[in-house]
Amino acid sequence: MPCPVVVLTTTVWPSDAAKGAWEVANDLGLVIVLMPTRAQTPMHVSLRDGFEMMPVAMARTAEFADRYPNVTIVLDHLGFPVPEISPTFGLSPEHLALAAHKNVYCKYTTYLMEILEKN
Repeated sequence: MPCPVVVLTTTVWPSDAAKGAWEVANDLGLVIVLMPTRAQTPMHVSLRDGFEMMPVAMARTAEFADRYPNVTIVLDHLGFPVPEISPTFGLSPEHLALAAHKNVYCKYTTYLMEILEKN
């Protein structure tokens, strides 16, 4: 039987305001795809600074992964690391720490590569 998937596109990264939904998802073993959006950062924040705020969101994702171990969490666009050519390819320590969570997965897209090509 296919696993149901819930896609959450939110303006606030995993929030306790959605605690009931996460509890149900945990009880049912659902997959939740988290899509960080530009709206998560204040409008005065540059796009690059918006990417640099993602470590906070990744730490919050780790908290939710621990709290809801039966939820499979998929981070769209690799959780938006800073698009840069570096040894970690812009992945913060908080991004890398998610590898310890067996219920967290990343979805790869070409979006970040397209940003690198433009710069």
